[in-house]
Order: sequence, then C-alpha cells, then structure tokens
Amino acid sequence: MNNNRLLFVVIFVFLGFLTLVFRLYNIQILHNVEYGAYAEIQNKGVQTILAQRGLIYDCNGLVLSFNKNEVSFFVDVKSARKNDKLEIAELFSGLLGYSSEHYLDMMKTAKRRNVCIAKKVSSEKALALKKARINGLKFEEDPSRVYQYDNFASHILGYVNASFSGADGIEKYFNDQLKGVDGSRIILKDARGEMITVLEESVIPPAPGNSIYLTIDKSYQVILESALKKAAIENMAENAIGIIMDPASGKILALASSDDYNLNFYNTAGDSVKRDKVIADMYEPGSTFKAISMAAFLDKKTCSPEDKVFGENGSYKFKNITIKDSHNSGWMSVKDVFVHSSNIGMSKLSQRIDPRSFYLYLRDFGIGNYTDIPLPGEAKGNLKNPDSWSDYTKSSISFGYEVAVTPIQLTTAYAAIINGGKLFQPQLVDKITTNDGETINSFKPKFVRQVLKNETSRLMREFFVSAIEEGTGKKAKLSFCTAGGKTGTSRQLIGGRYSTQKYNSSFIGFFPADNPKYLIYILVNAPKQNSYYGGDVAAPVFKEIATKIISLNPGLKNKHDEKKDETIFSYDALNRSPKAGLIFADSRQSQQEVEGFDFSKKIMPNLEGKSLREAIRILSMFRMKCEITGSGRIISQSILAGTSIKKGMFCKLTAQDETNGISLN
Repeated sequence: MNNNRLLFVVIFVFLGFLTLVFRLYNIQILHNVEYGAYAEIQNKGVQTILAQRGLIYDCNGLVLSFNKNEVSFFVDVKSARKNDKLEIAELFSGLLGYSSEHYLDMMKTAKRRNVCIAKKVSSEKALALKKARINGLKFEEDPSRVYQYDNFASHILGYVNASFSGADGIEKYFNDQLKGVDGSRIILKDARGEMITVLEESVIPPAPGNSIYLTIDKSYQVILESALKKAAIENMAENAIGIIMDPASGKILALASSDDYNLNFYNTAGDSVKRDKVIADMYEPGSTFKAISMAAFLDKKTCSPEDKVFGENGSYKFKNITIKDSHNSGWMSVKDVFVHSSNIGMSKLSQRIDPRSFYLYLRDFGIGNYTDIPLPGEAKGNLKNPDSWSDYTKSSISFGYEVAVTPIQLTTAYAAIINGGKLFQPQLVDKITTNDGETINSFKPKFVRQVLKNETSRLMREFFVSAIEEGTGKKAKLSFCTAGGKTGTSRQLIGGRYSTQKYNSSFIGFFPADNPKYLIYILVNAPKQNSYYGGDVAAPVFKEIATKIISLNPGLKNKHDEKKDETIFSYDALNRSPKAGLIFADSRQSQQEVEGFDFSKKIMPNLEGKSLREAIRILSMFRMKCEITGSGRIISQSILAGTSIKKGMFCKLTAQDETNGISLN
C-alpha cells in the first residue's frame, strides 16, 4: 500500500517536472521573440508632455490668461540610498520650509516606489531643486492656467478643466488653437508599473499653442463690470448684463454680467452663474424691439415720420385684446409714437405691413438666428413663422412681445439700424498669433447683409436722439455728447403667464449721434427697488458708462459743449516740471506724507476723486510722468488701478470741476 502511494507521488512529481520543462521550452525557445517583446512592452510606457497653452490678450496686448509652470517632485525610495534621502530632506527643508524630518518620514512611510514629496513648486524654487541631481530624485512639470484678474471677463474667457482642456468661453471655442500639440517620452517601469527612468533619446518635444488677441478693451470692460454690479445692487435686481460694441464693425469692446465668478476657482461657481446670459438667455424685449419694427415700417415705406396715428387716449381695443400705454395720448406723429414709446401706435402701424414682409425684415436683422459670436452656448432666439401667427401676433411683435431675443442678437440688430443698415457678425477676436508672435489669422469685420437703406438708418438715428432729448430716455442724456437710444420695459414670462412682479428693464443707446462709435446695451433683470421702467433703471447705467468712456476719449465731446477754460498740460512727476506754470508739492516730500498708499508694491492706485495736487504728489512717489487734461478733481486715469507699475510708464489723467454736474459715482 505504501509502495503504491510512493509510486503515485513519484509519477505526479515527474509529470509536474515535465510540464514545467515543456512550459520553459515553449517560452524560451518556441515563443522567445513574442514574449520578449511583451516583456519589453510591460517594462516601458509612454508619458505625455503637455504643450504650453497659448495666451489670451485684450485688444491692447494686455495678458488676461497665462500659464504657471509649477513642478512636482518625487523620490524613488528603492533607488535612493540612505545618504541620498538625507540629502534630499535637507535640500527641500532649506528651500520649502518644512523640517527635514517631515521629508524623511514621507519617504519612510511611502507605500509606493515613487512618493511625491512636494507639489506645485514655483518655477524659481524648482530650478534650484532640479540642479541638485541627487540619486532617486525626480520631477514632473505641473502646469496650471492663471487668470490675471480673477473675475474679469469671466463669461468671455471661460476656463480650462483639470485635463487642461478648454471648458467654457474662448478657452473652449478656440481650444484647438490654444492647446498646441503635446509631446511624449518613453519611460522604463518596474514590475509594479512605477517609473524607473526616462529614455532621453525617445523624447518628442511639444509644440506650443497659438495665442488669441480679443477685441475686448480692458478699460471698457472694467467700466462695464463696475456699472453692472452697482446697478444690480442699487436696484435689488437678480442680475444686470451689458454689452459695449463698435456699431460700425460689430467689434465687441466689452461684455459682462453682474453675477460673474472667479476663473481661478471655477469649481466654486454654480452652473447658473457660469452661464453666459448675454448669449444664452432669451427674453421678450418689450419696447427696445420697437426700433426694429419701426425701422422695417419706414424702410418698407408703409409710413413716414409725419404720418399721424391716434393714441386712443391710452387704451385700445384690438380684436379681442386691450392694448394699453403708460400715458394717455391723442393724435401722434409716427416719430412721436417711437419717441414716447406708444404700444398703441406701434400696433396700429404694424397693420400697414403684410406679415411676410415684416417677418423677412426681422429675419434679415438676425432675429430667430444665431449671430455666430465665437462663444459656446449661444441660443438662437424665437421668431415664429408667419404661417403660425395669430390675429394678434404681428401687433404683439411690433412692441416686443411674442418674440424672444438674446442680448447679443438685439445689440447686433441695433448696430445695423444706426450704422447705415449693415448687419455685421459680432466680432470678439482680433487676431491669432503663434508662440513667436507671428500673426496667422487676422479677423476683419464680417459683413452679413444690407438690411436697411442708408436714409432709413439716418431717420432712425434722429428718432433715437429725440427719444433721449424729449421722450422716455431723458435719464440717458449726456452732458458733453449727443446720444441716441431707446428704453424698454417688459414683463417676464414665468410658467406661461406674464408676471406682475418681475420685469426686464433695458436701455440701448449710442454716441456720438451723428457718427456712432459706441453702442451700449443694458438689461437689469427683475429690479425690486423703486421703479422698474427701463428709463428709470437702465438709462442711468448707460449714462454712467458713456460718461466714463467720454472721459477717456475727450475728442468725443461736442465742441460747443467743451469748457473754454479747460487746461491741458504735461507734467513730469520725475523731474517736477509742470508746463502750465502750476505750483505743486515740494519734490523733497517724503513718501510717508502721502497716506494710504504702499509705494513699495509698485501697484497703480485709484486716483479718481483726488485733487490734481494730490494725484501728482502720489505719481511723483512712483517717479511717473503724466499728462493732465482739465482742472479740479480726477475723474479718470489711463493706467487702471491695480496695474503693476513698470519703468517708463506714462499716465494720462482727466480732471473736472465739481460744479459741472457730471458724476462718475
């Protein structure tokens, strides 16, 4: 019995041995090449080297978005000897501040071969650490995207996600241009798949991405953002949004919403805040749409400015609905219908044009179509086909109901109304350049179609001016420049019903009236403080923005309105040499005598509201030259507060007497 058991064991062992021999023969002899290649694949890996992402600039070449090249450091605890680890710990302790015991403990308790001992080290400190060349010490580039001004232009710029890919705004729309081409390298790995070393001969360097120059002007963007935040707070509104456009070209100079977010911490913002309401939110515009309707009526010649319309004393029974005005009117000219924003007058004028012609004009203005602004998430608005119009639709559309637009659509249409009838695609990008600064794509204004005759456009500019001078837009009137514009107030459609509590308060205006350079759109969403009329809520916001723009561009002022005694002179704050004979503070004054400023940081302070004497005294401490226009207190400065001051900078200051009635607050 025992012999049989022994024989069984011997046979079992022998068969096992034969199996092992056959397996070895199979691997080493028959499939040597195949398994060798497999082993090599297992021991090697390909690592991606991220390309430098292109930068984003404003129209003046100011960097808005750039890359921060940080470095993370690792220690191969298997290849690093005891002395190596001590040297690493002391090196990192000296540069990064933690104790050497902290780093030794990290290496001692590591559960992986490669342990990260320092993340996102600045490039300056990383350079010293890289030079050490200690056995077992490795590093990886760890780039991050930085937005220079945090919340600034957040809905334009967008952001990149964790994988360094554009996730919103310009970053997303032009991701293929910005991202560049990643490089690669082959690494050797151990049995656990961890990196041992890099095969230097295998490195394929990355190609950097292209840079984007926007049409946005930082000065105007700051003015717009500040005014919108102020309007939202003062009117207890849900939000306020705005656009500044060059109507002659479609170039967008500023675009913003009061509820912006910090791009450097985009994960903390909700989706509703991130949504670009300027291009994504549709609403029934109300009276601002009357400009589009009136332009169509005049261009089609279904009416003339002198034609008379009866205002029905403020209440008009049209078929089975009642149309009301906020004021009681009798006979009005067509121009008065527009100037005083009569719903009844617009409704009656709409009956003179056939539905198809009216619809085609609206389509030509871009209503119900994408504007193709280069930003993701644009809505196309809503304009029903005439075949589905009810008996009331044409009338309702004429004063801004039963039609939905986005703010960018309405602004683009207004540009066509005032620029001679030409519809342009909104332009947000000026040019694209290589990493070396070579321009590879220069964007020109994109003409879409001719919508109106030039004469119609001229008439409409007159109507717009009268709407401010005599009509509902009086609070938009500018002191030193003739402007035109239109107010708008509409009830919000909530759950299929028009709210009696929530309104859209809007104003769209332009200046100078005879040759429009700036078109400004303002919408205040659901104001709760005092009035909800566009003329009371949004028109003053236009005036504030326009006044500040004019202060930066004094040439826009009407010549007959300029003060005759206005002084223009240059002042060398470095050499203390005023050229108009004015006397200023002694050059030996110490910095401590100018309170409230930290001159060591070389950051431009806010000089608005300061006297000329005080402003020049402050600039002298920065050894900066300046040019001053006007007298009194400072109302604008060419170098914005918060800008880093560099040698050779020149600042233009505009001053104004406090008695001239202009307020920039």
